[in-house]
Amino acid sequence: MDRALYIALNTGEEIGMRTHRVPPDGAGVRRNYGKVFRKLDFGRVASARTLDEVAEAFFRNARIILKHDGYHIPLAVFLRDNEILSIASAEFPNRGSKYLVIRELAHYALSLGATQCVIVSEAWAAEAAKMEPGEFPDTAEGRVEILSLVAADSDGQAFQLTAPMKRSLLNKKKVKKIGLTARNDLKGVSIVAPFQQLWGCLDVGAEPEEVIIGDGAASAAEPDPTP
Repeated sequence: MDRALYIALNTGEEIGMRTHRVPPDGAGVRRNYGKVFRKLDFGRVASARTLDEVAEAFFRNARIILKHDGYHIPLAVFLRDNEILSIASAEFPNRGSKYLVIRELAHYALSLGATQCVIVSEAWAAEAAKMEPGEFPDTAEGRVEILSLVAADSDGQAFQLTAPMKRSLLNKKKVKKIGLTARNDLKGVSIVAPFQQLWGCLDVGAEPEEVIIGDGAASAAEPDPTP
């Protein structure tokens, strides 16, 4: 099954969906993005030989798409040996449904035989020191809107790439600037825990790292493509 709709049994409310994403038509993408299309590097995704290379290639393109469109839909990419098996959109209206969708996506990945996953989305981040106990980043003081990519594999590797964004004051749909890319290793229970649990590589005893999102640190891979 490549499509799913999630409904709350107690209310009948739609709480999320998963739809199979068909690779975009090249001519259509060129028309939509114009000169920006030349900055997109799909060849780098296809030629990637490690999960790090896959993630860096996807994130580079995601930055360009976010800057052009003003948004980035939540995408989950499933891979085996660095080759794409399927791409799905993972829409969820609230935090509760988010975890249900991620858990179902993990089962979907297992059914495909995927050993790697990459999830790209917009998110909120905040400094852990400024958050109250039990508070989430989307309500924290000094929160920052970010572009996020989380990657994991069946060997137990998991990390996150992030870049803070600033929107136009007059037009909130326009992304004025995207900051530098930062990389953080994910340890212990994180958003990709359902994948790691099914793959048998979840280390619940590992201490999670404190992820602090500010201007970030420049990626060692290359200069950021979006000023």
